[in-house]
Amino acid sequence: MHSGTAKVVEYWEAILKCLHIYKAKLMHGNEDEDAIDPEEDKDELDRKREAVVLEHQRKVQEAMKAKARVPDEMEMKAIKTM
Repeated sequence: MHSGTAKVVEYWEAILKCLHIYKAKLMHGNEDEDAIDPEEDKDELDRKREAVVLEHQRKVQEAMKAKARVPDEMEMKAIKTM
């Protein structure tokens, strides 16, 4: 999940959904561990997804600003010929 790409996030979401089912089946016999609350886990996953989306948008905006500041090769040639 460190890469933050949409495919990776969706993959782990699918895995976590399956994990809830298996964990619930295993947990009925073991009362010592705390069970995962599906709603709480979903909320945390949604927060992480939102953070990934915001980070991606920030990087795209920074790239666009950097590209806008640097004149391209054609512009430089036109400026030099003036």
